[in-house]
Amino acid sequence: MEVSLLIDGKAIELNEFSKEFLGGTIQGAISPLRGMDSNWKQLEIKVER
Repeated sequence: MEVSLLIDGKAIELNEFSKEFLGGTIQGAISPLRGMDSNWKQLEIKVER
């Protein structure tokens, strides 16, 4: 699983643990959602404040 993090357009370097943690957490959160295709290829999450 390829995981990247951008904050205000700046790429934040992630180590292997962070990539696995973020990827696994997000995948676990979306998998039970109704209508979610288990064969998804790309996921984008945008958070603004």
